[in-house]
Amino acid sequence: ADGVERVTPAALKRALENSAKAVDRVDRWAQGCGLVQALPAIEYATKHAGKRGQDLRFKVEVPARQNARGIFVRDPAELSQPLAFTVQVSAVFGNAIPDEAGRQAQLELQLDFSLECTEPWVTASSMLVLQSGISEYRPKSFTVRINPSILTPGVHFAEVLGVETTDPARGPLFRLPIIVVIPHAEGCGTPKEESEDDGNGKCNFNLDLQPSSTERRFVAVPDVAEWAEVCLKTKALPSGPHGVVMHALAHRRTDESHKDREFQKYLLLKEWSDDKHVLALSGSGGSALEIDLATLWLSNPAPCKLGVDIRFHSLGLGLGQGNARMLRIGGAEEWVRLEASAPLRGEILKPTATLDAIERTLRPSESTFSATPNEERDLWPPLQGEPGAKQFHQAVLQYNFELAPSEGSDTQKVQPRVESLHHQLYDSPVDSMLWRLHDANKSVIAYGGMIHDVDMLELPKGKYTLMLLLRHLECEQLQAVKDLPLLLTLALPKPMEAKFYSAAGAATLQGSGKDKVLKEAYLQRGSRQTLFVARPTDKVPSWCAPGDVLSGSLRLSP
Repeated sequence: ADGVERVTPAALKRALENSAKAVDRVDRWAQGCGLVQALPAIEYATKHAGKRGQDLRFKVEVPARQNARGIFVRDPAELSQPLAFTVQVSAVFGNAIPDEAGRQAQLELQLDFSLECTEPWVTASSMLVLQSGISEYRPKSFTVRINPSILTPGVHFAEVLGVETTDPARGPLFRLPIIVVIPHAEGCGTPKEESEDDGNGKCNFNLDLQPSSTERRFVAVPDVAEWAEVCLKTKALPSGPHGVVMHALAHRRTDESHKDREFQKYLLLKEWSDDKHVLALSGSGGSALEIDLATLWLSNPAPCKLGVDIRFHSLGLGLGQGNARMLRIGGAEEWVRLEASAPLRGEILKPTATLDAIERTLRPSESTFSATPNEERDLWPPLQGEPGAKQFHQAVLQYNFELAPSEGSDTQKVQPRVESLHHQLYDSPVDSMLWRLHDANKSVIAYGGMIHDVDMLELPKGKYTLMLLLRHLECEQLQAVKDLPLLLTLALPKPMEAKFYSAAGAATLQGSGKDKVLKEAYLQRGSRQTLFVARPTDKVPSWCAPGDVLSGSLRLSP
């Protein structure tokens, strides 16, 4: 339109961002730049087409945050002092202008940026100069400083905008988003605002829930906390029971998914009630716990006064710091040692351990590599300026196994998983990651992917073959996974119980001496208890093979 032949993806994105309209009722950090304005976006793209740097994409990275595209601060330990971050910016030329003359013009380009901060608690260097092509390989850097001490409890959003000094009317060419979370209450430390804290892993606050609104609170989690009890307390409710939705999540500083520990539930609160819920905090010690509460106005449009009582617990296992607590009893061992403690408050110790599955590792019996068919769906589309599409390559890994169910059962429960690729999607080193399961007659009886587990498959006695499909643009990358192991989980017909003892000798003798099984104990705050988990004495199934591993779960609290 208007003489503009083409608009690069970067220019189109910039037109949508700089012409969008922010919505006042939605948090700025939750809506991005705002609602898309179609006609203003077209006018922006047309008006600024061909200007310096308009067709380029700018890569903004924070090295101290694993090259993240923004800054997210929500750990209380970081909020006690001013923060400084180095930010790197580079222009990505790619195929923005495919012809040689255009490329030369880009290489000779120099951009002078004025750095503007949208909030007073953020400061940055005033200027930044990008020197054409070398910036893609040697990015330019500037410093961002954040002062969280002047912020009130809640979520705060700011941006550092890179505006071209010779043409500020076209808006920022790159953005650095910054989010800072200030806790409303601390599970161990100084109380804030309406919250009360006893400095012993406990805090409470009162909420006045209004119709069609959400109350969000952030609570600092003690470093050693491993789980939390959240109690919702009500008093008199003159208008009757209230429907409330509760959403709670503790931030985890790893690459693991939050879904396993996310709590979301619809509750019906009655008057003078104490509604308790347990939240897992594995890997979340020292971070912030977010609790969101909202009334369901269709069930009761009246306001609701609610008290929230949070108690943090720990048995000193290091789960709060994300330490893996995998207990292993080797073939030459009779027990494994475990030490529990009560660093936050007195805890009731009621240990139980069961083994309910056998894990079997399989290696591919055959690996086949080939190029995908030369069809459009199997080709990587070419970018502007590239001669043609790229060919995909694929690897098919074949795993063979045989099942012989236990006596008295006609089927065996099985669950396949490629452990090294599990729960990976955009971060996966390969594509496709699909599998299908065949029986001895070549019939497909099950299929799945590497993103989620399938339900346990009930299979009869016989031989089976699992085919795993992996794809990549480079065949050499597929060669590196030709021996990729497959984890086969087989359910035991009956769980096996592992008993606990307070002494190594008792665990070795399995209770043959005077020492009895440890079933329950009370730990005072600061005390410790050594536990010895003994090897189960139950007989393993006849189909268990050398190399198989018994697996299960262990629970120490009631």
